[in-house]
Amino acid sequence: MSLGEYQSYPLTDAQQRIWNTEILYPNTALCLLSGIIKIKTRINKDLLEKSINNVIKTNDALRIRLIKIENETKQLIADYKYRNIDFIDFDDPNSRFKSFDQLKAYNLEPLELINSELFDFLIFKVSDNEYGYTAKIHHVISDGVSMENLFEQILDNYEHLEQKTAIKEHHTPSYIDYIHDEIEYKESERYEIDQNYWLETFRHLPENLKTNLYNPLTTSTASNRKTLIIDGETLRSIKNLCKESRVNLFTFFQAILYIYINKTTNSQDIVIGTNYSNRVTKREKNTIGMFTSTVASRMLLDSDETIISFLKRLFIQTSKNMRHQRYPYNELIQEIRQKQNITNLHRLFGIAMEYRPFKTFELNGQKVDFEDQFCGDEANDLTIHIVEKLEEDHLIINFDYRKYIFNDDEMETLIKRFRKIIKYITEHQNEEIKSISFISKDEQNVIIEKFNNTRTNYPRNQVIQELFEEQVKHTPDQIAVVCDDKYQTYKELNKKANQLARTLEAEGVGPDHLVGIMAESS
Repeated sequence: MSLGEYQSYPLTDAQQRIWNTEILYPNTALCLLSGIIKIKTRINKDLLEKSINNVIKTNDALRIRLIKIENETKQLIADYKYRNIDFIDFDDPNSRFKSFDQLKAYNLEPLELINSELFDFLIFKVSDNEYGYTAKIHHVISDGVSMENLFEQILDNYEHLEQKTAIKEHHTPSYIDYIHDEIEYKESERYEIDQNYWLETFRHLPENLKTNLYNPLTTSTASNRKTLIIDGETLRSIKNLCKESRVNLFTFFQAILYIYINKTTNSQDIVIGTNYSNRVTKREKNTIGMFTSTVASRMLLDSDETIISFLKRLFIQTSKNMRHQRYPYNELIQEIRQKQNITNLHRLFGIAMEYRPFKTFELNGQKVDFEDQFCGDEANDLTIHIVEKLEEDHLIINFDYRKYIFNDDEMETLIKRFRKIIKYITEHQNEEIKSISFISKDEQNVIIEKFNNTRTNYPRNQVIQELFEEQVKHTPDQIAVVCDDKYQTYKELNKKANQLARTLEAEGVGPDHLVGIMAESS
C-alpha cells in the first residue's frame, strides 16, 4: 500500500493514551480487546464471513492503519478489500486450534502495529450444533461500546443474509468526523473550561500521591482476575436504595470503593480512576472507534457523615466530573508536573472502577453466549469492572489486579469486605460512615474474650522480686524488656536490679519502692 496516496490524521487524545500505554508496556496484551461469540446452532460459515466483511467495509475505524511520519505516530484509513476469515474446526486433525484454551491464547498474541491491520477475526466450529467467532482488536481503534456495536452488527448482517433480505443499513458515521471534532474542541472555550476545572480540582495533590512507593511503569503488569456475582435479594436491595436516594448503580459501587480505601488506609482525600464512554451525541454512540475518557475522581471523606449523605454528594460530584470528562487525562498529568514541579508524577490513581450495562446478543431470536476475554495484564494496581446484565438481572464484578501488588488471599479478603460493606450500607444507610466495620461479631468476641483476657494464675504467697528471680533461673537469656530497638535479657535485668538494690539500700530506700524504680530505670 502506497502511503502517499492517503490522507493522514493525528491520533485523538483517547488513541494517544492507548498508544502511550503500548509504548510503556510493549509485548503485552494490555491494549488488546477480545471477545468470543458462541452460537448454539448450525450456521453457514460463508455467510458469517460476509457479515464480518460488511462490518469492516461500513466502519472506517476498523481500517485504520498506524504510520510513522517524522517520528510521529499518525493514522490513515485504508481502502476496503474483502478478507477471507480463517475457519477453525476443533474436530479437524489438521486444524491449528483444537480447543478454546488455544483460541484464547491466540487472542492474547500481540498484533503488528505499524502499517498493519489492527484486528483479527476467526470463525470456529465446536460441533455440528455449536459455532461461533472471535474478534481481537487493538484498543487504539476500538473501545467497549464499539465492541458491542460490532458484535451486534455482525449478527444482524447474518440474519439478513440468511433470510436473503437486504442487509440493514447501519448508520455508521466516520471516525474521521470525531477526529475533526476534537481538533475544534481543542480550540474552543469549552476546552479551557474543562482544563480549569481539573487544574483547580488538583491544585494541591493528596499527601499520598507525593510519595511514590514504587514506579508502576517499571513493574510487571502480569495480573489475575477474581469475580463476584451480585444477584437476587442483594441486588434488589441495592437497586431499591439507589432509587430511594436518587443515585445510580455506578455511584453506589464507587461509594463502596471509597469507603473501603478509607477504612483500610485511613486516607480521607482519595482519588480513584473511572472510565466513561465519552460519547455525547447519537452519532458518536453509533460510531465504532476509540472514544473512552479517563477521569481521576477525587473525594474527601468525613467519617461523621452519614452513608446516605455521602452517596448523594458523590453522585453530584460524579455528575460534575462527567460534564468535564473530555479534557485529556494525559494532559492533566503533564500540566500538574509543570505547575507543581513534580517531575516523577506518573499517575493520579492506582485503583480504578468502571461500569458497563450489557444487553444480551441474539441471532434469529435465540440468545447467543458472549465471553469478554481477560487479557492477563493490568496497568493499574487494581481495576474493578462492573457489568450489569440488563436482561438477566444480575451484576458481574471482575477484580483485575497486579500480582506484584496483591496476592490471591489479599484479593479474597478484599472481595469479602466488599460484600460486607454492600450489606451494611443497604441496611444502615442513615448511619455514619464510621459505624462501618470489617470485623464480624465472632471476630469481636475473639478479640474481647481471648486476646484481651490477660488474667493468669501465679503463686500468691511470693512477692514479685522472688517470682522474677525464679524466671531468671529458668530462662536467663530470654528477652525480658524491649524499648524501641534495644532489649535486655532476664539475666541482664536481674543484674541491674541487684546493683540498684544495693545502691538504694545504702540510701535508705525500702523494698516497697524498688519495683517502681526498676520499671522506670529499665
